[in-house]
Amino acid sequence: MPAINYRKLRKDEINLITENRMAFLHELQGKPTPEQEASLRKSLNEYFATALQDNSFMGIVAEDGDTIAGSGGFVIHEMPGNFSTPGGRKGYILNIYTLPPYRTRGIASTIVDMLIDEARRLKLDKVYLHASDAGIEIYRKKGFIEPDMPELELKL
Repeated sequence: MPAINYRKLRKDEINLITENRMAFLHELQGKPTPEQEASLRKSLNEYFATALQDNSFMGIVAEDGDTIAGSGGFVIHEMPGNFSTPGGRKGYILNIYTLPPYRTRGIASTIVDMLIDEARRLKLDKVYLHASDAGIEIYRKKGFIEPDMPELELKL
């Protein structure tokens, strides 16, 4: 079995990260209508085009030869600091996705480790994420814990 190679997502790989996010969302949320899919794909392409250029998103890609086996990334959020995040810089890890034929080989775990290393290099105060049932134990083993205060949301 050939080795999996890991690397940073390049700024010109908008389609790659959009396609992996769409595959991730299909698994997590089911199949949308064609209109929803087209709208989201357009929005994702626009988002990643900007975020990869201004470095507010960084990603890791796992490759098996010419095949993408998995990917993941984080969005950098900057906000006023507080006592637990004095610099106000946080990384939101998202879209940790391994294609089905490559699962249970440690790819997602390696991607998360690389993202954490990159967050440290960028001097982020913390990284956080939302975990699927399939991924929660991976994150707990790496030291992720539930936040002290629950996150609330309001859909607009």
